[in-house]
Amino acid sequence: MPDSVVLLAAGIFTSICLLAGGFGMYRAVKIARRNDSELSMVFWSVLAVGGLSFAGMCIAYFIVPIISNKFFELFGYSVIQLFSYSL
Repeated sequence: MPDSVVLLAAGIFTSICLLAGGFGMYRAVKIARRNDSELSMVFWSVLAVGGLSFAGMCIAYFIVPIISNKFFELFGYSVIQLFSYSL
């Protein structure tokens, strides 16, 4: 149950970050074609990099471990049990 809640929250946060990153990248490229718009292009670029970075970290630290744990539990293993065999 707690994994499902964390997975849902992380999935929503990741979706928002991916949308913000994609929109920021779109706006930065669109504004880059105009003259004298460096400051707004920098703002949208920072939003794009930040959104995509947070989405990547959220996927790496929350979504992949929870999904892999659920996958291994289908076969009767625990991720902790798998790592204890290698020690």
